[in-house]
Amino acid sequence: MTCLGPSFYKLRLPLACLLALLGGTAFADKTSHGALLPPGAREVGQNRFRSPEVYQDTLKFYAKAYSSDRYPRTPIADLPGVRAEHIANPNRHDGWEGLNVYELNGETRVFVLARTKPQKKRHP
Repeated sequence: MTCLGPSFYKLRLPLACLLALLGGTAFADKTSHGALLPPGAREVGQNRFRSPEVYQDTLKFYAKAYSSDRYPRTPIADLPGVRAEHIANPNRHDGWEGLNVYELNGETRVFVLARTKPQKKRHP
C-alpha cells in the first residue's frame, strides 16, 4: 500500500475539476444558444443542424449529454419516414428551452429552440 501524502489530497479537487473541463470540451465540439450539439454537426439553417450520426445514435448522444431524469423527453412524431423527439430544458437561465431531434428523408437533424427573453413591463 502506498502513502500519497497530504499534498495529493489538497490537489484532488482542482485536478478533478480540470479533468471534467477537459472531458466536456471533448464531448461536444459545438453549441447553439448553449445547447450541446453532436460532434461534427453542421448548420443547415437558423438554429437547425444536421447530425452526422443516425437518429438512434444522436438520441444516445443526448441521453449522455442530458439525462432524461432532468431533461424530459416527449415523442412528437412517429410516422413512416419521420421520427421526432423533443428534449425540454427545465433550466430557465439557459439560452435554449428545448431541442427537437428528428429524422426526415434519411437525415437526422437537430432544431434548437432558443429561449425568448420576456419583455419588460412598462408602467405608465
